[in-house]
Amino acid sequence: MSENTEVTPLGSLLAALADSPGTASKFDSWTADGANEPISGAEIAAVMDPQELSALASKAGMSEEQAAADLAAEIPPLVDAIPAATIQSLLAARQATNTLSAALQPIEATDYALETANYTQASILQQAGITVLAQVNAQPKNILPLLQQLG
Repeated sequence: MSENTEVTPLGSLLAALADSPGTASKFDSWTADGANEPISGAEIAAVMDPQELSALASKAGMSEEQAAADLAAEIPPLVDAIPAATIQSLLAARQATNTLSAALQPIEATDYALETANYTQASILQQAGITVLAQVNAQPKNILPLLQQLG
């Protein structure tokens, strides 16, 4: 499977917020009508990849805690501004991608097993061929003494 899509840190964070039991209801409030439930910097830090948070804080020249707090302030209105249908489509596409990836794993395992079986078969045939050639090469040596006795 060729990977031609790149998941952005923001996309990963939004997906984590939508999936995490502690933040899913807050995420849902941002995509629905009505007031947005607030989220804390600690909640952002808990679901965000630590390396991504560290890189973001470094680029912004601030602490990781401050970067998480700033994200907590900016993400709810950002998600709220995106049409709910778009968010749901993106989440559905992500779920479909995860399902397809999970379905691909047994296929890849089967391909590996088939290639291993083919390699084993080729190896056995090669060893059998070498054994037959060794036996054929030994036969003239066995026949020569018999012919010498006859002659």
